[in-house]
Amino acid sequence: MKINKNRLINNLEEIKKIGYQKNKGVNRLSLNKNDQKARKWLIKKFKNLGLSYKVDEAANLIGKLKSSKSDETNILIIGSHLDSVKNGGKYDGAAGIIAGLECISILKENNLELPWNIELINFTDEEGYHYGGTFGSRAMMGLINEKDLNMSNSKDIPTMKEDFIKINMDPNKVWNARRKKENIRGYLELHIEQGNKLYDNDKDIGIVTGIVGTFRYNIKIKGKANHAGTTSMNQRKDALITASKIFNLLPEWCKTSSEEMVGTIGKIKLFPGTINVIPGLCEFTVELRSKKCEESIRVKNRLMKWIKNNATGNVETILEKSGVSMNSKLIQNIKKSAEREKLNYIKLNSGAGHDAMSFAPYVPTGMIFIPSKNGLSHCPQEYSENEWIIKGTQTLLNTIISIV
Repeated sequence: MKINKNRLINNLEEIKKIGYQKNKGVNRLSLNKNDQKARKWLIKKFKNLGLSYKVDEAANLIGKLKSSKSDETNILIIGSHLDSVKNGGKYDGAAGIIAGLECISILKENNLELPWNIELINFTDEEGYHYGGTFGSRAMMGLINEKDLNMSNSKDIPTMKEDFIKINMDPNKVWNARRKKENIRGYLELHIEQGNKLYDNDKDIGIVTGIVGTFRYNIKIKGKANHAGTTSMNQRKDALITASKIFNLLPEWCKTSSEEMVGTIGKIKLFPGTINVIPGLCEFTVELRSKKCEESIRVKNRLMKWIKNNATGNVETILEKSGVSMNSKLIQNIKKSAEREKLNYIKLNSGAGHDAMSFAPYVPTGMIFIPSKNGLSHCPQEYSENEWIIKGTQTLLNTIISIV
């Protein structure tokens, strides 16, 4: 059973245009006008296929291919997301939704009823525009709390609660999006790699064995604001100078922890932030990623110990998501599905977080990667060849059919 290549690529071309501006990339920030437009596009596709669909209490958009061989306690989920980062790429998330849509189309056209219902889910705020990321999938697994609703990444970004009210949804009902884990037969997701392992090694398919954990912290280092012209160098308590020592130490802490451990300081703010005042406060973020939770905790502890001994400041936890492993049987299913198409594949960990992280600890979960040209993602230059998407989608279809 083969996918319809032309339909797959035509659908991809349609969705790529929503929220795209030349040289600025895609701006489908979660629940904004462009994201809503993309959701309406997907609903239209669901209707054309004759699928039932709904928006759950966490704003997840769900299309369902029902099977007469199954009741509501047996569901296979194919998931990804249509939201993007600011000035993002055309393929991140969208490729997975389009691939899932094509697989369901083929199953329906060929009247192939599998012994379970299939749901294609566009998850809310996978990218973490509001706060934390993978909001919709975590809500479905019962992993969110009040903080996820009431916090935002910055003062100019609405909270999830505020945006829910804006789109006429009740944020107090978000807990009702939780699903019974025992009813989910499995979870599958196709995604671009967002790295260069497949591209550099000329591989068609990446079989994901695990996803690294993500640990994010907000750090505040205090100094003393004073006049930049009248305060001598030996009298200064410059918060930036103190913080800069951490900027140099963090890469070394990560390197000595493990080869796969990475750490990033992504945001830096100085207060009062004027040209002629010594910074009295330096606020910055630290993100740690590793498959092993203990490695991230080890670096976090080193960070906290250094601040305690060398500075005045504090560490606030933004997010702590442990790494997860994919299901061994689904890994084998994906491997055999790729081999059936005579595709070149490798097994690899994902350095980026995905909705699959929410499901993996609770239900059988598998992920398929396709190459990203030059390893680029989260930017306008993000690109995956049509042929890579076709191969990945065919592998996804083979995998869906192979599950027993």
